[in-house]
Amino acid sequence: MAAFVSQTSLEPWLDSSHRRYWLARRNGKPIGCLILTPIQNNSWQIKNAVSFPDAPHGTSETLIFTALTDLYNENPTHTPSPNRTSVTFGITASDEMHAVQNLSGWKVSVLAAVYGKVAHVAGLLRRGEFRRKFQSEHEQMYVCYPQDGFSLEGINTMLKLLKK
Repeated sequence: MAAFVSQTSLEPWLDSSHRRYWLARRNGKPIGCLILTPIQNNSWQIKNAVSFPDAPHGTSETLIFTALTDLYNENPTHTPSPNRTSVTFGITASDEMHAVQNLSGWKVSVLAAVYGKVAHVAGLLRRGEFRRKFQSEHEQMYVCYPQDGFSLEGINTMLKLLKK
């Protein structure tokens, strides 16, 4: 089984004083690691979720569930409030691109078709499928395009962002 890494880079000790770590072990040997980084107030982002090659299926899920349980148990306020702890996976690729405002025409249709194919082939949608296991809420994100168009370099930049 190949290692599953939720980010394109793994720098586990970067800014370690501000991060939280969970380590999965089997027979005393590390088989997975989860790293949370604070983003605001009582909010955390899952920065990395890694299952090592010898890890059994479900290691990443167990790490995430354990972290969520630990955070829940640490916070005495379990009702929706400003003090409630929240955790985000970060941005997830949408299964399709929709023009919302000030975009129309054949260029948008072509861009949407290319996006759909690239998202499928590059596996960008697998993260969303993984994240649904945790009944996560999907909040739409919007990409703003410059008035004079969106170049090939801009498309590449957007795809790099979605891969992170």
